[in-house]
Amino acid sequence: MGGRGRGRGRAKTAGTGSRFHSRRVYEEGDELLIPGQNADNAAGRRFPLPLAMWDFGQCDAKRCTGKKLSRAGWIRELKPQQRCRGNAIVLTPSATQSVCPMDRDIIQSDGICVVDCSWNKVDDMPFHTLKGGQPRLLPFLVAANPVNYGRPFKLTCVEAIAACLFIAGFQEETHLILSKFKWGQGFIDLNKELLTAYASCTDSASVVR
Repeated sequence: MGGRGRGRGRAKTAGTGSRFHSRRVYEEGDELLIPGQNADNAAGRRFPLPLAMWDFGQCDAKRCTGKKLSRAGWIRELKPQQRCRGNAIVLTPSATQSVCPMDRDIIQSDGICVVDCSWNKVDDMPFHTLKGGQPRLLPFLVAANPVNYGRPFKLTCVEAIAACLFIAGFQEETHLILSKFKWGQGFIDLNKELLTAYASCTDSASVVR
């Protein structure tokens, strides 16, 4: 369960790979508000791929990126006991393999599911009880959200989804979902070299190598 960027030794910045994989959550409830909604959003424009999140009710709904995507109609909220759609890619620290380009077809058909919880309560989260989908980790990436800017792995819901999309080859959708946040493009700028390298890998093992 190594957490390195490919061949870059990045895990040294974050600490030992195994330690950080055990603490990875790809959702966070503390970030700036989305700028004013445009006409498309107000009209309920849908995101082109299926997205869902398990909501544990731990975050400030006014500042949570997952909640904002939900209010825009771009992500479906699930209760912890609900099952996610089909074989959706589930971003969870209990996974044993990383997201990789080979996940593209799964994302195209069944989408991505994340967990909306507080970083302060991550150690107590029952990730093993979540039902359905294909569990995946994210490789080493740095947060661009205002609360955890520059910190390895501490991504918000939208950053986690965007990373998964980019690695799987959905660049247009990556930029679309990040465009709803004024700091969103900064996530790509901060991680462009890593994301591009991960997106060129052949399988999960080569992503974390």
